[in-house]
Amino acid sequence: MIFMDRMTLLIIALIALIGIYLGYLYFSAEETKVGFGTEVNIATFNSILTNASDIYIVMDLRNVTDQAVRRNVMQCGVDLAGSIGLASKNKTFYSFDSDLGCVGVGQTYSVGYCIGEMKNSIKMYVIEGNESLFYTDGMKVGIGKNYTSGDCSVR
Repeated sequence: MIFMDRMTLLIIALIALIGIYLGYLYFSAEETKVGFGTEVNIATFNSILTNASDIYIVMDLRNVTDQAVRRNVMQCGVDLAGSIGLASKNKTFYSFDSDLGCVGVGQTYSVGYCIGEMKNSIKMYVIEGNESLFYTDGMKVGIGKNYTSGDCSVR
């Protein structure tokens, strides 16, 4: 009887520890994917962007191995930052890098931290690719090897 009670207590303690550990993993897991909301057409996105006061310009270099593409993704971000159509916006700039994490102006953060900061905000998200997509919370701008400086701009 005493053995059974100790065994029961041990099992309960073990289950409690597993529950605490799983809870820790769930709440401490870093988000690494950016949320964009629902896909919309360009006219709807333009309206959303017009009404936004704060935007994030993000250049995601994670897994971009071609140096020309890396340079073009960064240049597109710079071009977006200088866009006439974004002149009145409060802009925050991030670059995601596999080695460095999230690089902001003068500071480095974890990617999860930056993604959390951008949650429910408008993002101009520059990635390696060949198409641009528009969403309720931002846009993805696909950039490849063939990029002409100034092509990324909002008028």
